[in-house]
Parts: sequence; C-alpha cells; structure tokens
Amino acid sequence: MQMPIHSSYIPKQPLLIWDGKCGFCKYWVMRWQKITSNQVQYIPYQDIQEQIDEIPEQAFKQAVRMIETNGKIYSGAHAAYRTFYYSSRWSFLLSWYENSFLFKAISDASYKFIAHNRPVLFKLTKTCFGKNP
Repeated sequence: MQMPIHSSYIPKQPLLIWDGKCGFCKYWVMRWQKITSNQVQYIPYQDIQEQIDEIPEQAFKQAVRMIETNGKIYSGAHAAYRTFYYSSRWSFLLSWYENSFLFKAISDASYKFIAHNRPVLFKLTKTCFGKNP
C-alpha cells in the first residue's frame, strides 16, 4: 500500500497514532510515553482517523503512524524512531535508521515481523518485562 508522505491534518505537537485495540501496542505506547514525557502526543487511530483523510483505516491497522507538526507522515519503524527522537536517551536511533541501510533494513523487517505477530509477542513482552509497562 502506497502511503502519502504529507497530511492536511497538522498536529500541534508530534502525534503517534496507534491501534487502540492492540494490547501489544498499548503496552509499548505506555512505555514510550514515559520516555518522551509530553514531547509526543499518542492517540489511538480509532479516536482520530476521521480527521485524517490521507490514511485509510487498513493502514492504521498495519502500522503506527507519526504525523509531525509540519504534516509529514512516517510509518512503522520510521515512525517509532521519530518518536524516540524526542527522547534525549534514544534519539540516536533515528539517525541510525536514516543513515544506515543495514539498520533500516533490519528495523523494517523486525517491525513487519512484530506487526504480524502481535498477540504472541504481547505474551512474550509481559513475560519478559512484566504485566505493568
């Protein structure tokens, strides 16, 4: 699915849009909120998709989407690393993603694997990291 690169919806702060019905997604969004403090807004796609014409519902179900304050849209691993950019501790990951072909390829493949296996990986996440994010 070809994704648009720009949205007419312009958030006041960087916005990460995620699947609110996904336990795995909710767990990791809660952890990311702690990392990024108030630097990024996190909203389930179910609460905002009607305001964003450029991204179809099916695309929201497949991967997280980030819309920056200039309207630029990022998807999947790139969106995740854009989120980490707003954390001084993990901001280097965005540079690695954007400047290393190997890191980008591994990240994109890993993201695709995770997206297709969220229920199983949610159980594994809770086993490894605990039930409370």
